[in-house]
Amino acid sequence: MRYSVRDERYQSDLIEMIYGAVVGETSWQQFLDRLNAGMAYGKTTLMFHDAVANSGAMSLTAGYEDGEIQAYNRTYSSLNPWMARAAIRPVGLGVTSDAMYDPVKLRKTQFYNEYLVGTGMEGGAGITIFREKGQSFILTSLMSREDHRNSQAYAHLFTELAPHLKRAFAFYRNTSTESPAVGREGVLLDVSHIGMVIVGEGGYPRSFNTSAQDYIEKGCGLCHAPTGRLFCIVSEVQDDLERLLRRSFFGAAVSRHRVHAEGDWELTFVRMTSDPMREFLSGPSVAILIRKETRAQGANLGALSRSEAEVAKAVIEGGTVNEIARLRGVSPETVRSQLKSVYRKLAVSSRVGLVNALR
Repeated sequence: MRYSVRDERYQSDLIEMIYGAVVGETSWQQFLDRLNAGMAYGKTTLMFHDAVANSGAMSLTAGYEDGEIQAYNRTYSSLNPWMARAAIRPVGLGVTSDAMYDPVKLRKTQFYNEYLVGTGMEGGAGITIFREKGQSFILTSLMSREDHRNSQAYAHLFTELAPHLKRAFAFYRNTSTESPAVGREGVLLDVSHIGMVIVGEGGYPRSFNTSAQDYIEKGCGLCHAPTGRLFCIVSEVQDDLERLLRRSFFGAAVSRHRVHAEGDWELTFVRMTSDPMREFLSGPSVAILIRKETRAQGANLGALSRSEAEVAKAVIEGGTVNEIARLRGVSPETVRSQLKSVYRKLAVSSRVGLVNALR
């Protein structure tokens, strides 16, 4: 259904959807889809831009192809000529792209000729919802030439939506949720002698279970910087952690590393998925699972086939059958069959028993 940006009912519906998304009656994806439906051919996103690093990333989107999102996050966020003004424009005021950057000059930029032209977009409108420490959180719509004629009307609509978006974002930012590392999974991993720490953007830890704190003190290869940031002493492992913590991250969500520090350790990094809005506002997070390797573990793993050993490791790291199947590119039935074989060979009947057998 096509909506008119000048229709008051359209604005009212969008405001209702903002508060509906907060309480779970609707979703932020539905809000973006409805906003985007007012254009014949548009693309709308909630995005982030860091003026200091001159980089950004699209988070939640409507109308974009996956390749367009990846290209922007990897390359074109640093070439976007509108972002310099977005970093200083008044918060809560909708602005057209033409007011942000001279459209004649825009058509001469690499961003326009390599990115906008390829997506069929001409310009648009946007709004900075809030800004802190050089980081801007933005709602923006790119528009075709036909839709761009209404860009001023969209800028006005964004201004009307701004106070409601600000209240919704404040709710998310002020509402804390328990991290998995301090919940039941953390307790299970403690019982199984596996450390788990959740780190957020910049490598700053959000929570630890008891085993993780103990292993860090014993020299597992993870250390605290004076600033409180958690880092790995092995440069290539640290590089991988930083890759997983980028907002523009795209790729395998799980990686494993063996680290020789005070003994031999296995560190597993898992890029966590969460409420998209919380990730947009708080940044990505990575779970680090820490296991001390022993000869007994190697001996028990030797009883398993390669596929069985990989499934066993994934299970004790908290993966579900469906998640493991998706990551391995096989059916859930295959994973269940392999897991049944693992339990039989190791003479165990539960995840805790499996973990103890492979310690």
